[in-house]
Amino acid sequence: MEDTYGINYAWCDQFVDWCYIKAYGLEVAKKLLGGWSAYTPTSAEYFEEKGLLKKKPQLGAQIFFYNENKISPSRPHGIYHTGLVISYDNNFVTTVEGNTSSASGVVENGGCVAKKKYPLNYSKIYGYGVPNFEA
Repeated sequence: MEDTYGINYAWCDQFVDWCYIKAYGLEVAKKLLGGWSAYTPTSAEYFEEKGLLKKKPQLGAQIFFYNENKISPSRPHGIYHTGLVISYDNNFVTTVEGNTSSASGVVENGGCVAKKKYPLNYSKIYGYGVPNFEA
């Protein structure tokens, strides 16, 4: 993945890409995710433009987190971290995230892969990018 992204990026979004490549193969993963981006706001924009950014979780969806303090011209939605939905119920969503930590809440640039759990109404959840698995 280094050839695709370079070495100076936070890697939470790259981790999502890697998981999809391992699960679906390179070409299918690229189609499901709309290409490769190490920049989380760009990944969210792809899902938003395709009408695939949802408010409710689904298995395999890419979860996006935001913080209003991170809003800037390059981050108009304040999106700054991402992961994958591995389970959910009526109250919680469970994720696996890269470049985070095992501490509670969203931790960007934490340097490890961790399984995390958030209430569905957690204020930092922006939405869920749901690939079109039928296409």
